[in-house]
Amino acid sequence: LTKGQKLSSYDWIVYPVNGLAVGTYEATMTFVERCDAALETPATAKVTFTVTPKRLIETEVSPEGAGTVTGAGEFADGETVTLTATANENYRFDHWERGSDSVSTNPYAFETTKAEKVTAVFERTAYKVSISASPSEGGTVSADAFEGASANLEKGTAVSVTAVPKEGYRFLYWKDNGNQVGSAATVSVSAIVDHEMVAYFEKLTETEIPGAPELTYNGGEQTAVADTELY
Repeated sequence: LTKGQKLSSYDWIVYPVNGLAVGTYEATMTFVERCDAALETPATAKVTFTVTPKRLIETEVSPEGAGTVTGAGEFADGETVTLTATANENYRFDHWERGSDSVSTNPYAFETTKAEKVTAVFERTAYKVSISASPSEGGTVSADAFEGASANLEKGTAVSVTAVPKEGYRFLYWKDNGNQVGSAATVSVSAIVDHEMVAYFEKLTETEIPGAPELTYNGGEQTAVADTELY
């Protein structure tokens, strides 16, 4: 610009100070050309600020530990909230519960009108089944639905587990999650909960070992008997 030349218009940006409480504020501002104040007559304008309240949007997960949610926090009235649910292993996202509404969209966006809590509901898709022997040297265990000591199985999968004692041991019973469930060597469970299956074995006594001599007493003296022969 040459000296004395005037601008046809100005753009001014006015920011409120931090920390204002909720409410409406008015102020009269004076605008002066900073390069050369003599170029333009200072202008005044009335400025109005409205400070809107912040609404706290909280989230929770059901069941606990099934997944995570991002996007919660404080928002002004009318501001858009976008919540995103991420499922953990063995779960899938099912729906949101917001008041009486049920919404299956993920991510879920809505406008803030009040402080509220939104719940992300997940569904279990798989359950863990594990098998072991006690004592470990007492026998072997196996499952028809998987190999190894454990697996995550699709919800509702039927599993048969079998215990086989090793030489010198006998099978006693199975425990499922700490509860005795039967003395049959093979039992079946369904993957609708997590199962920790433990087969319990007992060491045979010397007289119970196949082929071992039978022990009898004769006048208080112990005598070994095997195959009807005394020795």
